[in-house]
Amino acid sequence: MTAPQPPVRRSGKLAMAVAFLAVLVAVGSLGVAGWAVHRANVAVAASERLTVAAPAAGQPTPEPPAVESAAPAPSPTTEASTETSTGEESGGEAPTLSPTAVFTVQYEKRKLSVQMPANRCSSRSIDLDEPQLDVGGYTNDLEVKGTCSGTMTLNFGQGVSGAADAEDLSTTPKACNERIQLSALPRDEPLPLRKGQVLCVRTSSAQAKTLGISQKMTLVNVTGVGATGLVTLEVTAWNVPV
Repeated sequence: MTAPQPPVRRSGKLAMAVAFLAVLVAVGSLGVAGWAVHRANVAVAASERLTVAAPAAGQPTPEPPAVESAAPAPSPTTEASTETSTGEESGGEAPTLSPTAVFTVQYEKRKLSVQMPANRCSSRSIDLDEPQLDVGGYTNDLEVKGTCSGTMTLNFGQGVSGAADAEDLSTTPKACNERIQLSALPRDEPLPLRKGQVLCVRTSSAQAKTLGISQKMTLVNVTGVGATGLVTLEVTAWNVPV
């Protein structure tokens, strides 16, 4: 007796099911592989960003670029001298002195004879620090100036201040300082010379500093103005206290 044969149709269906399952497994495997590749690419990109942003091992962290800020505008300032003003830039104002300031005598009643040339069309200078005649222009405190007409005048040097008609020959240096403060003569205006004039004359503070000497307060007595052009002076000088 012949054995029965298995149904062909059932075997074909089973084979098709197995094949379909294999296809699904294959497709799933491809999806997993694609997802793994994508995650790997993401990881690589992140690593590259960290490598660019972070400094190499052992290297200092770079400082962020400095932001330049606008420099503040300088505030206006007023230049002020630390030295006591002598008033030489204020039209002859005398220096402010302490009530206890002490003037020391430099010399007393020195006589000067200033002989002008016969035609008198010239001038002669006087340095009150010594005193002496015919000094250079820089140390010129007073100048006796003549004109061709015979008139003679007294002129102040640069930075020198004076006041005319002191009360008498016993005038003190402090009184002279006050007279210059209250009634200084114009510096650029010649003073006609006459016998009997008594002048308070203060030398230039700037010149004294340059020469390294003390400023002087002087009492100048015009004792004679001769017809022959001879001018005689008697001068007393004090050192101005600092």
